[in-house]
Amino acid sequence: AYLIDEPLAAAIGAQIPVSAPSGHMIVDIGGGSTEFSLVKDGKVELRLSLNIGTVRIKELYLDKNDITGAKKYIDATLQQLPSFSTNHLVGIGGTFRALSRGLMKKSDYPLKKLHGFSTDAPFFLKYMEQILEASDKKLRSLHIKPDRFDTIKPGYNFNSTVSNSKFQGTAT
Repeated sequence: AYLIDEPLAAAIGAQIPVSAPSGHMIVDIGGGSTEFSLVKDGKVELRLSLNIGTVRIKELYLDKNDITGAKKYIDATLQQLPSFSTNHLVGIGGTFRALSRGLMKKSDYPLKKLHGFSTDAPFFLKYMEQILEASDKKLRSLHIKPDRFDTIKPGYNFNSTVSNSKFQGTAT
């Protein structure tokens, strides 16, 4: 049996050409932390775990309706993320699955499988802006499942910051 790094396995599972010299940033948003990994030339070249998770942000800031505080915390924490050169963001984890499913339905994507789904940065960012401003009723119309209502906005805050500052290409 062979063991490979989790980010490399995630990239392979998402059908990403892991040997590409341009690299792919793998982002796994969890409840308490978010893992960043740059996969390039078949290797994990960068790995960083930051204390930015959807449940953490929700409990520290959004339960108190402190969106400004959440954004400041996320911005300050993301300063730890070194510069990287890639135009490809690969999202894994529940937040990205929920966003991708919503985007797939919104864009009339013909398949029900997430694997291989990608979108361009402007469409992704516009959709995330709609989520931040949405009531629970509006979240339903954006194809977000009710069990994700409490964590999708913290996920948005994080995704928006990373996407606007570090990423200009394709989201998978």
